[in-house]
Amino acid sequence: RDRSAKLNITLERARPGRGGTRTVATLAEGIPYRQRSVEVDLSDHRGDNLRISVRKVGDSETGGLSEPFKLP
Repeated sequence: RDRSAKLNITLERARPGRGGTRTVATLAEGIPYRQRSVEVDLSDHRGDNLRISVRKVGDSETGGLSEPFKLP
């Protein structure tokens, strides 16, 4: 484990038919890896094919993705 690791949380939108995703918003940056929770505000965002991405700063391959969801 990298005890000095920091995490970024972004909101992404899948692009059906075009492949890949597009970052809609950065929700939180530089979160210590040991932090158990973070509060984010999604009230300004709408649409479908959205997902939350949690990635290690400096290593875009390390992290995870939520299941796709819709914000009315």
